[in-house]
Amino acid sequence: MDKYKGENVSPAALDRIVKLASAGNEKAFEQLVSIYESAVYNAAFYMTKDREDALDVSQEVFIKLWQSLPSFRGECSIKSYIMKLTKNASLDLLRRRSRRQTESLTLENEKGEEIQLDIPDTSEEANPTDAYLKKEKIRKVREGIMKLDEEQRQIIIMRDMEDMPYSEIASALGIGEGTVKSRLHRARSALKKILEDGNYF
Repeated sequence: MDKYKGENVSPAALDRIVKLASAGNEKAFEQLVSIYESAVYNAAFYMTKDREDALDVSQEVFIKLWQSLPSFRGECSIKSYIMKLTKNASLDLLRRRSRRQTESLTLENEKGEEIQLDIPDTSEEANPTDAYLKKEKIRKVREGIMKLDEEQRQIIIMRDMEDMPYSEIASALGIGEGTVKSRLHRARSALKKILEDGNYF
């Protein structure tokens, strides 16, 4: 099962896993969980801003996925479907706990490790000062994302962090691709303003 860790799975292999899982094959479903568990947790964490809430959402998402897979007809990609379940489960949790205010400026994954935004270091040999500045930049960007409203944070996560195509985002959110692009533009503009106002860069 280790070879399915992450999303580096060929379309043919993924399709086979989904079909087997849809037919009730538990091993195939475990493989599907292994492929998407990090993406689900990270998206849930960014939406809920709470590690325990993200774990709860992740568990709920995969329970719902197991229950709903037999009726999955492939109208959208399995990733788009799972991200839609994640969005809905996160929103449901936030509604249930709307009075609880939490804030976390350090993102963690399910292992308690710090999540790093993908800001590549193009230098061959980064010196300690460069490494420190890069780390600070990543931290400030993460803080900025946390300050976005729910809709903006969601679209940034899907496009810029999960690298989902516009079509899949549109399917997951139930909106047109044009709306996806306009929301993304507004979200990026809002993030830029947050960073500029905070004198981050």
